[in-house]
Amino acid sequence: MTEAAEITEAVAGRTLLDAFHDNARDHPDLPALRWRDGARWSTLGWREYRAEVEAATLGLVAAGVRPGDRVGLLMSNRPELAVADLALLHARAVPVCLFDSFTDAQLSTVLRTLGIALVIVEDGAAGARLAAATTAGALRFVVLEDGGWERVMTAGRAAAERGDGAFERTWRAAQPDDVVSVNYTSGTTGALKGVQHTHANVLWHAESFARFRPVAPGTRFLSYLPRAHATERFVTTWYPLVRAGTVHLCPEPGRLPEYLPDVRPQFFGGVLRVWEKLYAARALAGLEECEFAFSGGGALAEPVQEYFVDAGVPLVEGWGQSELVSAATCGHPDRIRVGTAGRALPGVEVRTAGDGELLVRSGSQMLGYVDTPSHVDDDGWVHTGDLGAIDAGGYVRVHGRREEVFPLAGGHPVPATRVESHLRANLLVDQACVVGEGQPDLHALLVVAAPPDRWTADDVAATVAAANERLPAAERVRRFAVLAERWEPGRAEELTHTGKLKRALIEAKHADLIAALRRGDAGFAVP
Repeated sequence: MTEAAEITEAVAGRTLLDAFHDNARDHPDLPALRWRDGARWSTLGWREYRAEVEAATLGLVAAGVRPGDRVGLLMSNRPELAVADLALLHARAVPVCLFDSFTDAQLSTVLRTLGIALVIVEDGAAGARLAAATTAGALRFVVLEDGGWERVMTAGRAAAERGDGAFERTWRAAQPDDVVSVNYTSGTTGALKGVQHTHANVLWHAESFARFRPVAPGTRFLSYLPRAHATERFVTTWYPLVRAGTVHLCPEPGRLPEYLPDVRPQFFGGVLRVWEKLYAARALAGLEECEFAFSGGGALAEPVQEYFVDAGVPLVEGWGQSELVSAATCGHPDRIRVGTAGRALPGVEVRTAGDGELLVRSGSQMLGYVDTPSHVDDDGWVHTGDLGAIDAGGYVRVHGRREEVFPLAGGHPVPATRVESHLRANLLVDQACVVGEGQPDLHALLVVAAPPDRWTADDVAATVAAANERLPAAERVRRFAVLAERWEPGRAEELTHTGKLKRALIEAKHADLIAALRRGDAGFAVP
């Protein structure tokens, strides 16, 4: 039997809800969730967590939630979000975590496409924004801060006290093929795509990852990214649920430096921008007890990874897609190979097509997109759209999305995301977009983090020159321009809601400046 078949057999017939109730039975007093209420930490054990989810499930059913309903969630990382998320699964509804960084047009599209009629929101401002994105009266809301959630819980507790077995009957009706989430892709090259995952393919991925890197019950996780983020969904929601980990909730990414030293996570991950910022600040506090640290979402600059590894933080890279739940390949802390995304996870097959596209075949593959054909061929291979190479040892080096790897005039393919990671790995440069397809040299558009009176062109040039020293000659930036702009997800058209560059838009918007850089009429040369 192949390992993929073994994994399939191991999770056959089970749902995430089975794992949840197993934890309540086997680890009733072990902390499941922890969050700060002012300066004090509050804790919810697995037995208490089950009671909260029971009340929420029965309360939501009483409020009209039915199997198959898609219900929106728009909240910061807080215990009510975790309870509501699981309660919707127990009611056999589909939780849809929404990005606060969605544009109004994107919100309107998601709500309409999914037929969402109920959204659980943190406050009235979020509800008003959602209401404005739909036709009048199309949405109902449960608003936490006006007591709406407590009313749901009160009704649910009253129903639970009747002891008629409604909760047990409801959740035991869940099937492995039930959809557990709709997560939206970054949308770097076009319209958003809603990725549907089921109990079965999420559990398959969790079993595969557990064979690669098992964690003990009570392992400390830190959740700080939006739950709408696909990797965050697996790493701090589903994986600790399956493995009885303890999830510490940080309300928002901006408070990560405050929470890291307090939580001291043992299992911690972040998109590459998180690691670049920690590297730039030389911030190690809180990572001393980390047993598994990973970066995803793009190719990380080698100096960043080397810094943390040398400091004793076992930082590895992983590579995957929302369509595969999370990672398809990952580096292992015991055999780190800097600059690669490790090897295929247990049971996962990875190969390259003739043009260098990375193809994946895995039991973690999504059910499908909501309303768009998937990129799976007749033999079950997912065509990822990412270019890369696999060495003789099976280690994968990812160059980037097909549209993010472009040739210079001499034919050298430039992996734009890795070059940009080098440019951002400092305290000065906040965002970088390299350009130069078909040109002799590479140039960069930069957004500087500091106010204009805190830096000079020479400062930026020295920063770019330092990055160039670690890059191959063909990938070094020759000229750059600093844009008097701020690029932030949800606030700048240049970025997607997950913070990735919209390259075509950027190049079109700044076409004249890019042309002037190429002529040497604008920007600054790099020494």
